[in-house]
Amino acid sequence: MNYDILIIGAGTAGMACAITAAENGAKVLVIEKTDRVGGTLHITGGHLSAGGTNRQKSFGIEDSPEEHYQAVIKLSKNTANANLVKIATDEAPKTLDWLEVNGFEYADDSPRIIFGHVPYEKPRTHCGKEAGISIFETMLPLWEKQVAFGKIEVYLNHKLESILSENEKVVGVTANGKKITAENTVLATGGYAGNPKYFAKLHPERPRLITAASLDSDGEAIEITEHIGGHIWNTDKHLSSLGGVEIEPLTHRADFWTHWAFVFTAVYRPPPRDLCKCRRQTLYG
Repeated sequence: MNYDILIIGAGTAGMACAITAAENGAKVLVIEKTDRVGGTLHITGGHLSAGGTNRQKSFGIEDSPEEHYQAVIKLSKNTANANLVKIATDEAPKTLDWLEVNGFEYADDSPRIIFGHVPYEKPRTHCGKEAGISIFETMLPLWEKQVAFGKIEVYLNHKLESILSENEKVVGVTANGKKITAENTVLATGGYAGNPKYFAKLHPERPRLITAASLDSDGEAIEITEHIGGHIWNTDKHLSSLGGVEIEPLTHRADFWTHWAFVFTAVYRPPPRDLCKCRRQTLYG
């Protein structure tokens, strides 16, 4: 089986990639290891940061991709990969404007400054009325249209087994015992935030992982990529900027928002000395 583009993963990136490729005439195959498309969009808060969006302009917020880029470089203390940041900040407003044109419903207070992570200095974080579901419901009709046209084929419940290469070029994959070839292969499987064992391997200095990520975000595809010479970098820069206290055991990843009491990590917002003193007096008399 041969395709113009083979996409591994039918989540946020995989769906958008498939839609865009199909709209531009490519024959696309998407393989997804679960029984549905959408991936993390079903549970995520769906926050998207961008500078220079139409939404910002409608509220009189002056911003641009360049300002966004400079803000990321500053917040990272010049440790971020400048080339990747430039691509991301240039494409971010285009992505949000594309969603808006296709019916994306913004939350009433969007864009805004989010303090759960290191905050930007101006409202740059956008989100939908129904969090990640808003993004999913915007892309789904576009996806279904291309599936109906036969431009996108999708194999659900197909787990990636290996990546095939010839003469140092990726030529396809094997999944569920099938050999699938393509002119181009896109890995859009997400990360490893749902795999404590793999997290510990990449971040041995970190404490145990308690995560709200989908269990399907297990890093399997990343490990398979390592087998053919792929490399992971910047693991030393990992920093958990959103934390919480377990109120009760987390039995299902979707219960994260109700099973945790959220706190901002002290690395960003250390408590004032007077507040600490007040708490000691309250606790110990």
